[in-house]
Amino acid sequence: MREGMDRKDAVESMVKDAMEKDIPPEVEARLRGQLSEFRVRLAGRTRRGSAPRRMAHAAYRLGWAATLLLLVLGGAGYFFGSRTTPTWADVMERFASVSSLHATIYVRENVLAEPVQLELWMGHGGKLRLHAGNKVAFGDNGRVLEEVPIGSPANVSRGLRAAEQTVQYFINKLGRVDTFSFETLLRLLPELRTMSAPLHNQEATISKDLVVFDMTGENSPEWVRIWTLRESRLPVRVLFWDPRSAQTTDVLLSYGNPQLPEFFDPEAFKAILAAGGGPPDRAYALLKDVAGRPITPSDVAAFEKAREEEALESDAERRGAGANSRT
Repeated sequence: MREGMDRKDAVESMVKDAMEKDIPPEVEARLRGQLSEFRVRLAGRTRRGSAPRRMAHAAYRLGWAATLLLLVLGGAGYFFGSRTTPTWADVMERFASVSSLHATIYVRENVLAEPVQLELWMGHGGKLRLHAGNKVAFGDNGRVLEEVPIGSPANVSRGLRAAEQTVQYFINKLGRVDTFSFETLLRLLPELRTMSAPLHNQEATISKDLVVFDMTGENSPEWVRIWTLRESRLPVRVLFWDPRSAQTTDVLLSYGNPQLPEFFDPEAFKAILAAGGGPPDRAYALLKDVAGRPITPSDVAAFEKAREEEALESDAERRGAGANSRT
């Protein structure tokens, strides 16, 4: 009996010492809050021989500090793991709260067709901008304000025309609401109306950072897969697949700071085009990277010019300091 008490005292002393030295106060407070909930949950789980019962016995033997250690090392995962897995309702709610969205959409009609790429930027208030092939389209509250050509109208593929029609539908629907709707985005995909509700796919979840949902055709073999980040609950990829022809629609999603208002303004866009520039400058005019990275050749030129000016200024300062030291 005494040996057991000595072991308990030694473990508790070790954990308390570690907590005092290494765990910040806010972390300890959070752990203590989890422990309180942990104890409440234990009270409702009394099945004989169950894992919660075994953990309760361990918590009783080890005491307060060691139980906190159990929580840190993964004991809480048994009770709270399901709580960290987002539901489909969580995903839709979180998607509706974002302030800016960029979608890169790849459409392929069949296995032998060339994939077509479209790019879509969205801002709150129904602002949209679409780059599809040789033109950029601007939308506002479900209306296409203007389509501005950025290259020759020749060689527009049939696949690109079909993809443009799909995204036109998307603009009309999504641009009429003040918040983003993931359900509307999913309507980009063919045959969605006959799909099942999204369900968790445990087999496709190979990383703890991701949660995967699947939708399947009710009377046909098509399926949709949606990859979602566990912590942020934001979807990052949506794939539609028709196994009969390998028709695919692949949507890659990213999120960042809102673009400036002029990015969605066709008049501001045309003013930039009038200044000249190559196809990348025209397609991505006024686009700002969230981390300030260059997007277009003009951005690279401006960056290099600023760096040269900074180098000249530094050199002039060094020469001035040298002249002052000699006098």
